[in-house]
Amino acid sequence: YPTAAQSGWRDIIMKEKSSGAVYYLTANSTENFPTTGVFAGGAEQILYGKSTLPIATWSHLAATYDGISQKLFLNGVLVASRNQANPIEISTGPLRIGGDSVWGEYFNGLIDEVRIYRRALSAGEIQADMNTPIAQ
Repeated sequence: YPTAAQSGWRDIIMKEKSSGAVYYLTANSTENFPTTGVFAGGAEQILYGKSTLPIATWSHLAATYDGISQKLFLNGVLVASRNQANPIEISTGPLRIGGDSVWGEYFNGLIDEVRIYRRALSAGEIQADMNTPIAQ
């Protein structure tokens, strides 16, 4: 739920390492689109969405990486994908929600119901998650 126009990188979640990110999901990037990335195969692998997030509206973002392909979903619909067959780097760094301590890139808005899984969900599972609130 962006409460203002996002400019530059705006983290929703980021798994940190000392010199950067291991993986992340952002509401905005230098391309002005939602973005996901992983540090795999010795390099950062970035995947950009194709449209900006609307202001003052809830949007559902999901990113998956199964060791074969990297995918980005917006409101349950696949908006970007590519082959990527390298393992994600492992880090004991913190997982941050709403920003990061490496570059100080913070999301301008509200974030609700963050979920992280040990495996890549299918498109159907992402749509089900999007429509199922977290139990209280």
